[in-house]
Amino acid sequence: YLGLPHSMHIHPNNLGNPGNYTTTLDTLKIAEGFKAKNKFGREQVMHLTHTQFHSYGGTTWGDFESKAKEVMDYVNKNKNITMDTGNVTLDETTTMTADGPFEHHLTELNHLKWANCDVELETCAGIVPYIYSPSIS
Repeated sequence: YLGLPHSMHIHPNNLGNPGNYTTTLDTLKIAEGFKAKNKFGREQVMHLTHTQFHSYGGTTWGDFESKAKEVMDYVNKNKNITMDTGNVTLDETTTMTADGPFEHHLTELNHLKWANCDVELETCAGIVPYIYSPSIS
């Protein structure tokens, strides 16, 4: 326990990939048995970020499905976990993250340009344009 004044802000591995909800559930289990140590009554010790991108079922994009219910059932049973949905606008947008493998994955999917900066670091900041449209496949 780090004794931080806020809960841990978690970005699970396997972001945006079919079947990643199991990785998300395994990550959330890390908080089991931990209680917040603070002076202002906060119960949570972990905050799950961008949950919609960490709640995918299936094994490929061909059988891709939502597993949001499974993830939310787990979160709702544990008072020491909070989350945000990480909503996207369903139009032309960009993704920005230090998750280099995810940005590479997106640029391979949509064939749009990937901007990235890495100066001898473990990870890097990347930006990829993304267009949510039913007419683009």
